[in-house]
Amino acid sequence: DTNGGPFYSCDNLKIVEFEQGITDIPEYMFSNCTGLERITIPDTVTAIGKNAFSGCKNLSEVTFNKVLKTIDNYAFSGCTLLEEVVLPDSVELIKMYAFSGCVSLKNVRLSMNLKEIQHFAFGNCTSLCEIFIPKSITKTSDYDGVFENCTMLKKVQFEEGTTVIHRSMFASCTGLEEIIIPSTVERIEYMAFEGCVNLKKVTLSESLVEIGMYAFSNCTLLEEIIIPD
Repeated sequence: DTNGGPFYSCDNLKIVEFEQGITDIPEYMFSNCTGLERITIPDTVTAIGKNAFSGCKNLSEVTFNKVLKTIDNYAFSGCTLLEEVVLPDSVELIKMYAFSGCVSLKNVRLSMNLKEIQHFAFGNCTSLCEIFIPKSITKTSDYDGVFENCTMLKKVQFEEGTTVIHRSMFASCTGLEEIIIPSTVERIEYMAFEGCVNLKKVTLSESLVEIGMYAFSNCTLLEEIIIPD
């Protein structure tokens, strides 16, 4: 159902137990269940469907299993009390808006085997302070903006071996003041750091071949760019 799943807006639902053997949590299953505070994803689940827990405004703790592969569109969007997301290394795909608008989210640990992360997956996570980007990410969606408008984001680290900083990845991250591009990065894509108005210093990669259009557009406080020999 595109308007809500079977338990949509069951505000007094506090405890959910899953039968062992379940392999996916269906789309919209617990959308807007504002009474939910904690969820443990069963050991056998490999996919969390779109909007499965979207709008669960009191959901503050999610325990992920070690076999999860896919988190679908808007799966946890608008879970405004969620403070931590620790993803297992089994996760390979995070789809659009999966954790968008989780405004209390401070700590995110991405899978070290993450292959694809889509548009605005962590957009508007305005409490997120730091992030480590694994080199395994080879694909983002056409619109990207994975961490767009994460206004408290101050520390970004890329795993050595990263070759691309994807388009709009950190657009409007107004808390960023300094970026060090790893030596292995060959391409910084379109609008990657656009609108980072407090970014003052950028150290570029020795391997850099291409800087995309508007990559550092509207970085109005940018004072220093270090270009390796």
